[in-house]
Amino acid sequence: MSKAQIWLSRQPCSHHQTILPSQNPLQHTPAPMTSLALFKKAAPVVTAILLPCLSSSCVGPALMAAQQLAQGAIAKRGGGAAEQQKFAKDQTKTQRQAEVGGLVLGAGIGALAGGGWKGAAIGAGVGLLAGHFFGQHVATKKALAQASEANLDACIKESLADNAAVRKRVSSLNSELAAYKKRISVARAQGNGKELAKIKVELNNLNSKVAGEVKTYDAGIGMQKQIVAKVPSSNTKYAKLNSTLRESTGNRDQLESSRRQIASLRDTL
Repeated sequence: MSKAQIWLSRQPCSHHQTILPSQNPLQHTPAPMTSLALFKKAAPVVTAILLPCLSSSCVGPALMAAQQLAQGAIAKRGGGAAEQQKFAKDQTKTQRQAEVGGLVLGAGIGALAGGGWKGAAIGAGVGLLAGHFFGQHVATKKALAQASEANLDACIKESLADNAAVRKRVSSLNSELAAYKKRISVARAQGNGKELAKIKVELNNLNSKVAGEVKTYDAGIGMQKQIVAKVPSSNTKYAKLNSTLRESTGNRDQLESSRRQIASLRDTL
């Protein structure tokens, strides 16, 4: 087969230009491939080489750790299956968008560099791989941000629950104190020393129990303070965190006040 025949056999079917026998086909410049044609030729090569590397088993350790943190934080704040699925879909979408963008950009650069469909295939492969890792980087940052926001929500939720529990506890202690005062009054009126001694032991045990509760609550407030100190004031949850912290501090003081009243009543016996 002559060089001219070889050249003619390589022309696209859609190319209908008539080649005169007198023309030298080796001097003719073939029409450039369209982006779609390059993509179609590059896709099988790229898929065969890189698709295995884009499976879930290739997810980087940093991304996996960030995703686990986010999932745990979402569950901690009370997020259900729907919210977990939404997070997972967003993570997948973020990575796939970066991969497709890298593939298209790489194919275009490879073709423009003069490599034809082979250049486009190589460029697409490199772009897809680069997009894959860039997508993991972006997904990791989004997962960490999601974990941070969910943790703040969980902190606020826990603080509100703790505050409600402490208020209930203080109310209960006030009722117990009133009941003890009534018992003490009756026992004194009856001259019942045995009952007074029993009440003193009960008050001493109650004082120790409440003192432990105050200590535990102090530890929680300390953690709240650390969290608030790390959150920038521009964060939308900063004001809520601050208000729950102030409320926690006030409730703690009320609980300690109840403990002191218990100790004071005990010391009168």
